[in-house]
Amino acid sequence: MRSANIGPVTYAQLIARFGTAEAALDALPMLAARGGGRAPVIADPGAVRREIAAVERLGARYLFLEDADYPP
Repeated sequence: MRSANIGPVTYAQLIARFGTAEAALDALPMLAARGGGRAPVIADPGAVRREIAAVERLGARYLFLEDADYPP
């Protein structure tokens, strides 16, 4: 899923601070306001569903930071 200005480092920091992706997403507007900026634009749900479907069609899988297979 693609969200502008939220790369792997920012993602890891948000999860470490807020515990879950849902809690991190909920906190983004507050964090942006405190930093004097605008909250990042979260990926379009339709685009997310299409990406998931494409991954499934290809027989691929996502590899997340917390997965045992994720490289060190």
